[in-house]
Amino acid sequence: MARLLRWDGAGWQRVPYPGEETPGTELTWAETADDGSVWVAGRFEDGTRLLHHDGEAGRWTPPVPGASTAEGPARVRLSPSGEAHLVGRDLARWDGQGWTVLPAVPGIRLVVTDLLPFAPDDVWAVGGAFGVGGPPGKPPGVVLARFDGSAWSHVSGDGLPFSVGALQAICAVGTGRGPGTGAAVAAGWDFWDDSTAPYLRWDGAAWSGERGEANGEDVTVRDVCGVPGTGGAWSVGHTRNTGPEQTRFRIERYG
Repeated sequence: MARLLRWDGAGWQRVPYPGEETPGTELTWAETADDGSVWVAGRFEDGTRLLHHDGEAGRWTPPVPGASTAEGPARVRLSPSGEAHLVGRDLARWDGQGWTVLPAVPGIRLVVTDLLPFAPDDVWAVGGAFGVGGPPGKPPGVVLARFDGSAWSHVSGDGLPFSVGALQAICAVGTGRGPGTGAAVAAGWDFWDDSTAPYLRWDGAAWSGERGEANGEDVTVRDVCGVPGTGGAWSVGHTRNTGPEQTRFRIERYG
């Protein structure tokens, strides 16, 4: 059974929602809105959907039309205007009335791991692309792309401080939230240099590469969260290439 839990400052409390007892219901990610309600990505009645819960009652959206996979979505991300975006094999935006399915980010064996929506015509996507074939263990190429409301365009070449590896997460930082002006931080894994956490910072016009604290450990970042009112973020991840028994979780305050 997929449980929805809420932290009340002292402990975790179970929050009932429609479909909680239904076999096959899946909850995969939660995102809190400015009004205190929560959007949860998941699957219900064999459809990829969102659950919106205001603390008193929950309601599922209709399923994403034409969803291509039975897997639950990886994340849900909210834009400044409150529109909810599903992240996974299918990319879609819920505006409160209906779904808009976004085109797939072009690439071969490409996986989108996170989205940062500033506006319907200003959405960033991060991930990795494995390309055609290759030997076992071949690393992916970094994916950083922007949606202008009609098509995706990739950032590559001089726009990327590193290109082999993957970006796992992206978040808004600072106070800029308008299309074309919002600041952002992305993070992930640099295949050629994983001695420190690799970060990319967007200032509204260009991307620049920055690094976290060096502590002698190889590292990959799994998620980032901006600190309100600052240009900084918290990141969470783990060490790499150390074997399951030696792998350690890693938390870093960046910026």
